[in-house]
Parts: sequence; structure tokens; C-alpha cells
Amino acid sequence: THGVRLVSLKLIATEKESVNSLISVMLCKPPNLCKPLSTLVHSKTGGLVFLYAIDFLKSLQEEGMIKFNLKNREWEYNLNEIRQRKVPIDVVHHLSERMKKMPKN
Repeated sequence: THGVRLVSLKLIATEKESVNSLISVMLCKPPNLCKPLSTLVHSKTGGLVFLYAIDFLKSLQEEGMIKFNLKNREWEYNLNEIRQRKVPIDVVHHLSERMKKMPKN
């Protein structure tokens, strides 16, 4: 193992309602208005909220698929655009790709 300690994590899927609550808090919107987005995020991430769904939402924001409208003072998104976005099935692959984009220092 070359002096590297490996840690195994068991990833447990989160219920749809928990994902909806998380997105509702993150976007400062009532849960009923977040239901379409949270259902889509849950289906694309398998409900792996803490390692995947949050990062997925962040990448959507970085890519301009979720953006804050200053005039209306609310987060906006296009469900059709998000629905068509390809998502890697492998959580580890997704996170390693995101880590490659991080600053080196």
C-alpha cells in the first residue's frame, strides 16, 4: 500500500424527501417548489446526497444551469437542460474528475 491508508465508506442512498429538504434549504425556496428539481437530482445521483448530490448541484451552478437571479432574488434553473446533462454513474469517477479541476495548491 506504499504507506497509504485506505478507508472504506459505505454509501447509503438518501430518501427523496431528504433530498428535497436539502435543495429547499440550499435554494431558499419552499419544498413544494423544489420537488421537480429534487426528484431529478435524486434520480441522477441515486440519492447519494453527501458525496454526490451536493457536488452535482455545485457543478450545475458552475456550469450556469442553476443561477441566482438578482432582480427576482431567487435561484433559477431549467429542468430540461439539467435532465439532458450526462452524469457519470460511478460516484468515485465523478468525484475524482471534480478533484482534478481543483487548484493545485
